[in-house]
Amino acid sequence: MTKVHMPKALLGRVSGFKRSEKLAEAGRRLVHDGVVSINGYPEVAVDIQQDWSANPLGSRSWQWAVAAFRFMPALIARHAASGDNSALDWAMSALRTWQRAVAGPLRKYEFAHNDHAVANQAENLVFLLAYLSSEGIREKDQAEIAVAIRNHARLLSIDDFYSRHTNHGIEQSRILAVIGDFLVADPDARGWLALAVGRLGDELDFAFTKEGVHVENSPGYHAYVCLSFLKILDYFPREEIAELADRIDALMPRAIRFLTHITRPDGTLPIIGDTVNDPIPNYFKRYRKTRDYTHLRYATTDGAEGQPPSQTAVLYPQAGYFIARDAWQPPGEGRSAFHLVLRCGYRSAYHRHDDDLNIVLYCDGEDWLVDSGAYRYAEDDPIRRYVRSKWGHNVPVVRTPPRLRWKWAAPELVLPMLRLPSAEGVSAVRAVTRTYPDHVATRDLIACPTGRTFDVVDTLVPSGPPVRRNYLSLWHIPADKDIRIEEKCVVVTSRRTGARLVIENLTARRAKIHLVDPGIPGQQGASYSPFSNTLEPVQVLAFEWAGNHLHSLLRFRFEAAAPGEPVI
Repeated sequence: MTKVHMPKALLGRVSGFKRSEKLAEAGRRLVHDGVVSINGYPEVAVDIQQDWSANPLGSRSWQWAVAAFRFMPALIARHAASGDNSALDWAMSALRTWQRAVAGPLRKYEFAHNDHAVANQAENLVFLLAYLSSEGIREKDQAEIAVAIRNHARLLSIDDFYSRHTNHGIEQSRILAVIGDFLVADPDARGWLALAVGRLGDELDFAFTKEGVHVENSPGYHAYVCLSFLKILDYFPREEIAELADRIDALMPRAIRFLTHITRPDGTLPIIGDTVNDPIPNYFKRYRKTRDYTHLRYATTDGAEGQPPSQTAVLYPQAGYFIARDAWQPPGEGRSAFHLVLRCGYRSAYHRHDDDLNIVLYCDGEDWLVDSGAYRYAEDDPIRRYVRSKWGHNVPVVRTPPRLRWKWAAPELVLPMLRLPSAEGVSAVRAVTRTYPDHVATRDLIACPTGRTFDVVDTLVPSGPPVRRNYLSLWHIPADKDIRIEEKCVVVTSRRTGARLVIENLTARRAKIHLVDPGIPGQQGASYSPFSNTLEPVQVLAFEWAGNHLHSLLRFRFEAAAPGEPVI
């Protein structure tokens, strides 16, 4: 029998698979009906062992999940629940057909040796071998799986294969450490573990600003990377990773604090960058005795647990976030809050959109100004190009032909935000970006959250000779709102509640105010993506001025529906 080390965390994961009726049913359908179930995607009947590059859903992320062997826990659950040996036969056949495919006809397939897929496939093979070993069955299969895991570890240990300073690199390192601890009899195991722990220390230094905010520009990835490091604390004995463990513990209060403030009043994350509109799982329980944990629980449970923070407006100048709300409402009333986020900054190209200066607004249980979302990780898709571009965000743009609108480049690294002097009860910040190819852009946000009002002052100044252009200030408004355009203002009304967002043009020059179609190839109108692989219609409101530069002032004022006022 293959000698492996199974710490409590690994045994717990495998035991969880064994108890899951949902996973067991997914395993039965995979083995007997040929139906592949990947979490977050529709079930689909496809023989992946005949074609590992199959893409029945037209989703690159689904292909990645298959290459990562995300189906393996379901096969474990099926065998544990029923003793169905065909589930383990299917698992072994999957390993062999995959190996033959990527060594032959699929050797150039995108996910044959993908940095992230290799790591995750190795972890799922660890789960399978741990299950077989704990049950004391199929010794020959155990040896075969151990060889595959060892080969993955050798690949993960190669510097040229390592995706340094990315969330992929963190996962590669975490899983390499797991393998080094798991294959206890392998002569290279201790070296893999030491290499991985060293890499993880470097990744931790890079992954978060000193403020405790993850650098990959998306609140969803802030939560995801926190979980990756917490998995390390849960998996390894503290004496084995003492220094790294201490540093993770020192970081987490600041990381939790950011999550507390960025969380929307409905308990979900705002879809900034490559984030989906999901709630934050409670995987910070190890810090339950800390004040920061109680604040996060208050934010994510609508006050059912924890205690509210004292701060209602926070600035993260290095990471590039300003977050303000009117108050921390009493338990059960959180959804009525006013929650405003300004985003501007560059620390990593991973999961970054061209969203410097972007603003999103949630108030009284509804979205009013929305971001574009991730859609899907297919960079040649015209909708993906749109949602990552300036035209997919609430920012000023220069009117250009549609074919030029979806290009973006990494800006110079600058301190993106600073606080401005302001009166009591008012928060004022300035965001600066050089992401415009031939302009320097600033956005001043002057917010009075308790009054549910804010002013936005935009300046785009050409860096070269002045040329007359058309400048647009874009605002993405959900399709469930009615928009009435007047001479100097716009009234956005909720069909559900009758509440209004009034946007006034206080710029010295009169603006042309209209709805625009951004010109996405093959699509009429604009869309946004609150969840992966989904699209919902959105209205794009534009204030437009002509000139050789832009200087605009817009005032936003939220008005609750009057008592007894009829809903449209």
